[in-house]
Amino acid sequence: MDLNKIKNREQPYREGMWIDGIPNLDDVRLLVRPITSPEVLRVTWRLMREAPKEGRTANGGLTPEAQTEIDREVLACAGLLGWENLLDGKKPIKFSVEKARDLLSLDAIFEGTRYACAMAQTKVDEQRDALAKN
Repeated sequence: MDLNKIKNREQPYREGMWIDGIPNLDDVRLLVRPITSPEVLRVTWRLMREAPKEGRTANGGLTPEAQTEIDREVLACAGLLGWENLLDGKKPIKFSVEKARDLLSLDAIFEGTRYACAMAQTKVDEQRDALAKN
């Protein structure tokens, strides 16, 4: 097997991929990692382990509110890597984790970013399947 194929297959997990055509975000493009990226999973599992008692149900699971907050933090820290065409008035908004945290409090950005991560996963899966056929 060609090592370049392996490297190309792993690239979106490390560096992310650009997703556009995101519902409710007009021409915004997001650079995101797929939802099964090792970094996304690592942050998710850590935050789930560290969730406080008040964010848990009687059986130890996470409350919907706690899960949503974890999802927002995972996207800010590991899932969302950049954006294009996101403006404050006419001024482009520079990407940073801190700014991502702020913007992910807006439902349209949060839902759009979750959608983009899922789409990245779909694209990676399709590429993997295509490579497996060759």
